[in-house]
Order: sequence, then structure tokens, then C-alpha cells
Amino acid sequence: VVAPFCTALEAAGQPYLTRSPAAIGRIALEYWVPEMHRFSQARVRLGSRLKMIEVDYREMLADPIPHIRDIYAQGGTRLSDEGEAAIRGWIADNPAGKHGINQYSLERYALTEAMVDEAFGFLDGPSKETKCHV
Repeated sequence: VVAPFCTALEAAGQPYLTRSPAAIGRIALEYWVPEMHRFSQARVRLGSRLKMIEVDYREMLADPIPHIRDIYAQGGTRLSDEGEAAIRGWIADNPAGKHGINQYSLERYALTEAMVDEAFGFLDGPSKETKCHV
């Protein structure tokens, strides 16, 4: 998720705030590393009181229905057959790439997978996917 964040940060600054791609890469890590430390600490502090479901992005893309069912179940309800049909219909009508394909590159921002892995190496469990290089 680092490269897409960099891309969004770069786009948000245009045309008024121009920074080099390398500076944007540094800004992204300077922002997200402390935030993910805070998240990890809050997660430990809140323990079982934290009602959160973490899902690997690739799993959600492959088949979102089981994860959506989990979300409904955590809220004390169930996904109706009609709701599931509506979701499946939306997915069928909106395939990946329908409006073009985004190309993300760590290298554009003077980052490497190794740098991202090192920066977010403190993460464990499902949150480790937060550092995904997608």
C-alpha cells in the first residue's frame, strides 16, 4: 500500500505543491511508520475490546462474500441472500480494470521492497499485510 499512497500524495499536491518523487517516498514512510506503531500499540491496549476484522487485500479481491458475512456477523446480523446477490451483481458489473489500470511503483519514489519491509518489520500477524507492496 505504500506505492499507491505515494501516487495519491503526488496527485493531491499537483499543481500547487510539487515535491520530487524521492521526497514523497520519504514523506510516506515518515508518516506511516509512526502511525502503524500507534495502531499496533492501540491494538494491544484494546485487546478483545477491539472489534476489528483484518482481511488480506488479495483475499478480498478474490472473494469478498465470506469477509462481508464476517462483518455482518460481528455486527450481530447476517448478510441476506438479496444483499449477497446485489454485491455479486455489482462485482460482475464492475470488473477490475473497467476504468483503466493503475500502475504503482516503489522505485518511482526511490523506495524498494526491502526498505518497506525493514520500515514495517515490527508488524506481526494479519497487520503485516498492511505493508503489502501492491
